Amino acid sequence: MLSDDACHIADINARMMNNVQKRGQEDSVKVLHLSSVAAALTAFMASTSINAEDFVAEAPISAVKIHRNYGAIVTRSFTMDLPAGDHTITVPGLTDRLEKGYALRANIVSGNAIISQVQLDQIFLANEGRDAQAALLSQLENLETAQAKDRTSIEAINMQLSFIQGMAKDAAASGDYSSPADMMEALQQTFDFVKSNSGNLLTERQSLEAAMKDRMEEIKALKREIDQTGGTSESAMEATLIVSAPSNGPVEIAVNYLVEDATWDIDAEANLNSLTNETELKLYARLSQETKEDWKNVTVSVSTTRPSNNIKVGQPYPIYLNLRDPRNDRVRKLESVSTPRFSDAEPIEEVIVTGTRRSNYVSSQFDAEFQIAGPITLEADGSEQRFLLQDQSTKSETVIRIVPQTERKAFVYADAEFQGIPFIEYPEISISRDNGFVGSGSWPTLRPDKELQLPFGSDPKIDVEVITIPSEDGDEGIFSRKRVDETKKQFRVTNNHEVAMTIEVFDARPNSMNEDLEIELLRGTTRTAEVDYKDQPGIVMWRKTVAPGETWEINHWYKVSFPEDMAVVQQ
Repeated sequence: MLSDDACHIADINARMMNNVQKRGQEDSVKVLHLSSVAAALTAFMASTSINAEDFVAEAPISAVKIHRNYGAIVTRSFTMDLPAGDHTITVPGLTDRLEKGYALRANIVSGNAIISQVQLDQIFLANEGRDAQAALLSQLENLETAQAKDRTSIEAINMQLSFIQGMAKDAAASGDYSSPADMMEALQQTFDFVKSNSGNLLTERQSLEAAMKDRMEEIKALKREIDQTGGTSESAMEATLIVSAPSNGPVEIAVNYLVEDATWDIDAEANLNSLTNETELKLYARLSQETKEDWKNVTVSVSTTRPSNNIKVGQPYPIYLNLRDPRNDRVRKLESVSTPRFSDAEPIEEVIVTGTRRSNYVSSQFDAEFQIAGPITLEADGSEQRFLLQDQSTKSETVIRIVPQTERKAFVYADAEFQGIPFIEYPEISISRDNGFVGSGSWPTLRPDKELQLPFGSDPKIDVEVITIPSEDGDEGIFSRKRVDETKKQFRVTNNHEVAMTIEVFDARPNSMNEDLEIELLRGTTRTAEVDYKDQPGIVMWRKTVAPGETWEINHWYKVSFPEDMAVVQQ
């Protein structure tokens, strides 16, 4: 069928032929010439119409990359034989859960073509049973909105914790102080800030994560109830691509988009082998998704990247200096002394093990990415699956660590260094000793090629006693009266193992923030192996290899001297 322009040209040609017949034979040459022009124009218009076509693509999901605790990039791909020309290709049936801020992205994988335009539209679908589901759908929407808000809050808390911990570390490492007293005051203020804020943040994060876990069970139950009443799809997204091909040939195209309702996290299993002095570590990826799209036989990778809207550095804050009279400030300094304590406890989440295939691992300067072995299927119902990412073992030193001021228990640690593990913040860990399950909890951040102190639970074969010895408090001096307070604690550690064990005991000595407050060790105190452990002022450590059946006695003795008319305050 000819286009309108071609029909118009044909009509002109017919009228010209009639005119020629009236004029006579002398114009026959001109008629032939004009007829050939009309035919050429008709052929050109027809060929242009043929090469501008509309196509509908069947584009199955071919790959997915899931970001840790944030969503996934879904890739759909298809191949078409395109004639030369400009074409419109429609990709229907995309989930309406995609993140519109990321939009839709398309690229030519192979073939000779150019994508000049990408458009994303929402298509509303008929749903007869939706009115009956209105109440259920409203509940579901409220729950999913609450999940999104809590997810954002947890991301903000993680950023705050990283900042606070970094600030404490920087303050401890800094030596830019005018005097030891100034250094102690600055460090104490920093640790007080960390103590008061990190504990609250960790508690808040635990509460949010527990609420999200409970809410997820409600969401799953609601979705099952909704499914029993019929389909619920209200809308879908549709992509439109304008593709220009200079010549005929096959063209492979990929489109990708971001969906938020997909996540993965790290699970880990570790075993301390006392026979070989090795620490064995297995890392797993725990996956789930609720994107309204089932992933069937799809290539899946997981990335440690945590996308965030916070992409730039903050502004420095002003610093103000002032003078003060230390005589009016002495008591305030004493009252600010405190001993910070930290807790990294996190809730434990139960998972379903569905695979044990190893994955490929690639690390960049910033992030790590694992390729799950083989294509997998993950339904869009929020159910969890777990896949092995990496397993390795390394030589380690077993050390028993004790902090008597917090707990009269000994804890087993493996000091180990792993090569090639990814940087992972606070992984959830299931620990075993000699293949016997011990418990679960949160480990410190995994770092490649760094010595890690990895906890492996309490040791019931180490007895810990704390004995307080009566002190000889009193006054000293004749002209300058001073009050003297003595502290005498003895730690008794008994090794009930059949082999010698390396044991470290930690405690704190007070730090003076005033030149009139003197702290001295008493004769008979046990020499420490390390002072200001890991740049923490006043934290001391004793270390010894204790023979089987041996009891190790540690004398932690010191005295505090100060003017009689003053008082020592400890928070």
